[in-house]
Amino acid sequence: MHRTVTPLITVVLLLVALGMLVLMSASSERSVDASYFVQRQLIWLLLSVVAAILTARLDYRFYEKALIPLALASIILLILVRIPGIGKMVNGSWRWIQVGPMTIQPSEFAKPVFIIVMAWWLSRSLRRIDEIRYGVAIPFVLLSCFALPILVEPDYGTTILISAVGICLMLIAGARVGPLSAVAGVGLFGVAGLIFQNPERVGRIMAFLDPQTHEQGKAWQLANSLRAFASGEMFGVGFGNSFQKYHYLPEA
Repeated sequence: MHRTVTPLITVVLLLVALGMLVLMSASSERSVDASYFVQRQLIWLLLSVVAAILTARLDYRFYEKALIPLALASIILLILVRIPGIGKMVNGSWRWIQVGPMTIQPSEFAKPVFIIVMAWWLSRSLRRIDEIRYGVAIPFVLLSCFALPILVEPDYGTTILISAVGICLMLIAGARVGPLSAVAGVGLFGVAGLIFQNPERVGRIMAFLDPQTHEQGKAWQLANSLRAFASGEMFGVGFGNSFQKYHYLPEA
């Protein structure tokens, strides 16, 4: 095993173990069996490990050969979430597809595929990366193919994340900073305009900036999250002794 892989796997295993402990502690009030949610999560963990092993054993050149089918499948899935009967709306957003008893979130699959697509284009365009067409224009078209369907779900967080990753990849490849900054600035103002034209989103931003004033409304989740951190101080209140888990954190 390559020496850089061992620390990575070690960190991942530690984070998974810590996450399982936190899940058991935080969800113990919601079920008679404190391990109920952990058992369910372990099933997904097992499937994830199998998928990770299979992915790691594939030659990296396979992804280049499967690039077009992967990209098309990802974009089609992102579009399908907006179709009633296929997509599922949760909390006002169309981000999921119902598949039998479970739901999948296409944007999660789109993230690694987008990185592969961008890496493929930038690597084959290195000799002409300083040209606006190859270093900025076409990469932003590829970025838009993934970001726009996610934006209309709407999922602004994932849109910003994918855009930031794409811009970082362009910078690493050597794209010209001036044109890249100009296009990124236009996109940023566009997203900001979409956010601020919606009173609900403006209210959430104001609640984030002043949670005490909006504590009984839009800042309820934030205020109680802060209480959870403050009451535990540096090392927490102990396994299973959390107070905020008693329905004070609705999105936890």
